[in-house]
Amino acid sequence: MAVKINKVVRHDSLSIKATYPMGSIKFKVNRSGETLESTGLSKVELNKVVKLCKFLPGEVNGQRIDRLEQEFKKYNSVQALAASIQ
Repeated sequence: MAVKINKVVRHDSLSIKATYPMGSIKFKVNRSGETLESTGLSKVELNKVVKLCKFLPGEVNGQRIDRLEQEFKKYNSVQALAASIQ
């Protein structure tokens, strides 16, 4: 099974959820801040995913969600995604 991506864009929040066979990642940003939820990841792997979710220079929230979507699509497991992050 490939990754299933669910992206939600609202006037006050943006979120993306990637569901893999052995876990999932959900990232949401709104006016009150950011949240990152995951299943199937160790603390070390989760810390790597946190790095991926940070802003790049000059990036806005919509661009960040689109970038995360492209990154999430590259891998077939949440562990492979985490392993790819330096």
